[in-house]
Amino acid sequence: MRYAANNVTTFVMILLVIGQVAARFKCEPGSNWPLVFYGFLLAYSQANPDVFFFYYVAAATVVAWFLRYEFLGKHLRWAFVAAEMIGLAYFGSRLIEVLII
Repeated sequence: MRYAANNVTTFVMILLVIGQVAARFKCEPGSNWPLVFYGFLLAYSQANPDVFFFYYVAAATVVAWFLRYEFLGKHLRWAFVAAEMIGLAYFGSRLIEVLII
């Protein structure tokens, strides 16, 4: 791994993905942290268009908005959290793949 700007930002995004997983379970649902994270993820995906399938990023952002503004009941909320965790696993695996290759 070389210390290029793209590698550093990819490593920072990996740390942000890990932070988002922790924040989803530790912070209150009305926290703004997930929206900030998905803003960074959208910026990263625009700077590196080959890394993520854009519809997955858009879907994860919409899920974060639903969880932030609490439109959901208790059971449906956990389904959305599970969908977000699947998305975060995808983002994390793609970022690790980009960092290694």
